[in-house]
Amino acid sequence: MRRIVPLIMAAVMGCSSYHYMRTDDLVSNPDYTKAYVAEIPEEQGVLRMREFAQNTPVEESYVYTGGRFYEVGSMCYASDDVGGFPGMVILLDEGRIKELIRKNDDMTLYHFHNTMNEAVRMSFRMLELETGTPLTPFDMAVLLRAHLRDVPYPSSVDLKNMVALSNEFYKEHPEGRITFKVVSYMGVVEYRLNEEGRRLYDSIDDVTDDKMLEWTGLTGLAQKSFPQSFLGGFRFYQAALRVGDGIEVSFSPFD
Repeated sequence: MRRIVPLIMAAVMGCSSYHYMRTDDLVSNPDYTKAYVAEIPEEQGVLRMREFAQNTPVEESYVYTGGRFYEVGSMCYASDDVGGFPGMVILLDEGRIKELIRKNDDMTLYHFHNTMNEAVRMSFRMLELETGTPLTPFDMAVLLRAHLRDVPYPSSVDLKNMVALSNEFYKEHPEGRITFKVVSYMGVVEYRLNEEGRRLYDSIDDVTDDKMLEWTGLTGLAQKSFPQSFLGGFRFYQAALRVGDGIEVSFSPFD
């Protein structure tokens, strides 16, 4: 049985405090009135996220720092417009993240992308409404295959959040280290700003709507250019972000 005991962490500024429940394993938590912290090895947490990605309908986010995973997602829901397509939206608890940034100069922000979720089902329903006919099992298989090719990549919203939180972090810790990782059934994609990216995105306002569309289109172009090879498409995506946007991306597949 999972062991849970209360843990209270005081905020650095003001009179508010952030409350965590301590647990001996990572939690995918649908109750966004509570947050959890787990003191476990990073590798163990990643494997748990791999399980969540394949077995849970919602996404979750964590900050890993000081040997602990802190839950920082506040709400998750399906939307019919995430970069122009149905997708899952996870809202981050800005207060918790800012407190962790103030206290730590080395951190990794994790989240996972689901194999099947309400956004996928939403895309099925939208297509049925557009065509006026029910989808066949073959149609659903084709659409699901396309979704599974997309799952490992960070979304344009993920990249924008990375820029915003990196800016916040480097204001506090100019010489610190912050990186971001998304876990899927295939493996772990890491993405972060390099030195050029820190100069390009001095402000979140530098990430325009056109830039968001460009990032979304880049994922689609990678898949279209390399329909039989995820790794080929990923290398295309990787090079384009590094050269044009100062974003370093790498992929570590599961065994």
